[in-house]
Amino acid sequence: MLNTLGLAAVTIVGALALGVPVAFLLTRTDLPGRKWFSTALIVPYMIPAWTFALAWRIIFKNRKTAGSIGWLEQLGISPPDWLAYGPLPIAIIFILHLTPFVILLVTNAIANIPEELDEAARIFGAKPTIRAWRVYLPLLKPSIISAATLIVAKVIGEFGVTYVLGTPAGFDVLATTLYQSLNTRQTGVAAVISVVMVIIGACSL
Repeated sequence: MLNTLGLAAVTIVGALALGVPVAFLLTRTDLPGRKWFSTALIVPYMIPAWTFALAWRIIFKNRKTAGSIGWLEQLGISPPDWLAYGPLPIAIIFILHLTPFVILLVTNAIANIPEELDEAARIFGAKPTIRAWRVYLPLLKPSIISAATLIVAKVIGEFGVTYVLGTPAGFDVLATTLYQSLNTRQTGVAAVISVVMVIIGACSL
């Protein structure tokens, strides 16, 4: 459970740290190609996360952990085990997959904030960082909380990524532990894990 919650926390921080600034750039600046960029950002979220995990494994896997070499080892580069499998690559894939979702939510929220508020703060001499913290952040809290909540639900329910990149390194989360418990017919353990997942999912509603 700690692995699951830890992944969720890291994913929330990473996705918000990337998604919120990009949302500002797309809605409050004259960034060239921002309309194209807004459309292109949807693609990583539409593609299943496990496909990113398979691509990551093909590139970074090594003979020591996977029993076969990946693209980097074919080029003479030996990636460390922690980069090929385990919590780091899982977190990176979750962040890359869910950041577009954060951008979509926050972009819509920023678009509904009157520009007059930002203009008034600018007239009174507020710097961009002050405007972001004092004007935008309080109004964006509902969207940010919604994004964080849905990220938790997504991380808890995701099986493919953690199975592909976590199981070879012995890194298990609730979904993979439930799967292993069912395979070994540990119905009691599986029932407990199922209840925990339902409770966490219900709390995120």
